[in-house]
Amino acid sequence: MENNEQPGSTYSAKSRHFKLIYDSDCKFCQRGVCYIKEQVQESVASKNVSIDYIPINQASALGIPIEAKALRHKIHLLDENNNLYTGAHAVLKVLSEQPKYRKWYKLYEKNRFFAILAECVYTVIARIRRFL
Repeated sequence: MENNEQPGSTYSAKSRHFKLIYDSDCKFCQRGVCYIKEQVQESVASKNVSIDYIPINQASALGIPIEAKALRHKIHLLDENNNLYTGAHAVLKVLSEQPKYRKWYKLYEKNRFFAILAECVYTVIARIRRFL
């Protein structure tokens, strides 16, 4: 925990567990998950953080209550309290486990314009991802 963080904040020493559900049939999605793994591996190894990377075809078997159709359209992230994050919000939330990305997540949370812009960019990329 950094000195400027408050106990009980998003980044406290409390154990955190995430389930990241993604389209494993999509090459772009696979590359995105690899990037996320690379970026957060140090934080995962040094903190009480665990992330399960779950392909959408395994989600229902694991009891994840999200329709497969919804899962195909955007990435989904469930935290230890079953809070659901989707799209750009999910990506920024999981990347915020790495300190250099926290400012982007905080900006998303605090600035409505940035959040809308991030989701628009995510949606455009999600629609053309098969061609990337």
